[in-house]
Amino acid sequence: MKDPLEWPLSTYRDRLGLVTTPVVPVAREPVRLHRIVSSDPSVKLQGTPFPVPTVQTTELEAILQATSAVTRTPLSQLQKRGPARTLFLRAAAKLCPTATRAEAAAMVGARRAAAARAARTKDPAVRCVALALADRRFPPLYDHDLRRLTGWDECRIPEWDPAAHDKPEPPTAT
Repeated sequence: MKDPLEWPLSTYRDRLGLVTTPVVPVAREPVRLHRIVSSDPSVKLQGTPFPVPTVQTTELEAILQATSAVTRTPLSQLQKRGPARTLFLRAAAKLCPTATRAEAAAMVGARRAAAARAARTKDPAVRCVALALADRRFPPLYDHDLRRLTGWDECRIPEWDPAAHDKPEPPTAT
């Protein structure tokens, strides 16, 4: 992965305020921090753009995937009641005006009434979803082994072989 924003579980996203529950403090100037970090020669000398919020979309699936990315919740878990599913319902109401509450609710196994309740509450986390919505660096999370993600091989370390490290050193000539 060439851009640090592509790492789904990186605290770099937290520092930039691009997740709903950061585990490290958000940087004072996230756009400036991203410009500095992404202009490293190992990424791209000119830097990569900071995500731009999407005002609206017609794709509920895209909102579901963006919600998965910013909440770090596997797509299958969005079918369960909780903050991530509620955020999806709120984001769907705000960012996908062409979808009905019933359509959004059906996508995550909720009732239309739950979608209607969620839509009535403003949530600042919807902005995170809007930032990730059209950005390919924010793929959804799946339940499978993360080593199957595209780009994982670039960061792979050789398998550890404990037997190779338990062998005594050969004697040296003195």
